[in-house]
Amino acid sequence: MLQKICLKILRHEKITFGKEKDKVYGLLFDGAWLWEEYLNTILKNDFIHPENKTGKHRHYLFENFQSIYPDFISKNQPKKVGDAKYIPLNGQHSYSENSERATSIYYKTIAYMYRFSSNNGFLLFPNQETSFFETYKIKETEGILKKIGLAIPQHSNDFNIFCSLMTENEIQLKNLILNEKAHSDKEVYMP
Repeated sequence: MLQKICLKILRHEKITFGKEKDKVYGLLFDGAWLWEEYLNTILKNDFIHPENKTGKHRHYLFENFQSIYPDFISKNQPKKVGDAKYIPLNGQHSYSENSERATSIYYKTIAYMYRFSSNNGFLLFPNQETSFFETYKIKETEGILKKIGLAIPQHSNDFNIFCSLMTENEIQLKNLILNEKAHSDKEVYMP
């Protein structure tokens, strides 16, 4: 249905809701879900993408209860788990680093890492213009959490150039996730 709506918008076709007389004055979409599904198109060969809306690839935190749906679980060993975020993570600009929201972003992914016996976790987010990459070493463990921002070109007047740049950025993103030895210029130690 979303694809049909998008095509109608792009073709400047009339869109109605319900009966023909009802007019649509706006469109609401789940940007976080679209971001997650987009990332799945890049990672699907190497990662399982549990679908919380359908229950596909459901996992449990405890024996037979507390369903969890990490956004990405690697198909191969060593296990890697990832979470897609549709918020800027290249610094806590919109919230304090000590806030509950900032803390829960990390805790959720670390809980997934523990559940899947993984020392490798990652957070994926859109980033303006340039790619972003930081490695966080979890204190007194072998755990590493990577924050990876996929660069989204902001000033391209040519769609083909934009697509070319996005393809390059997608390849870089995938390499950062899959490469065990990838290090950032900035390694951060979690207290």
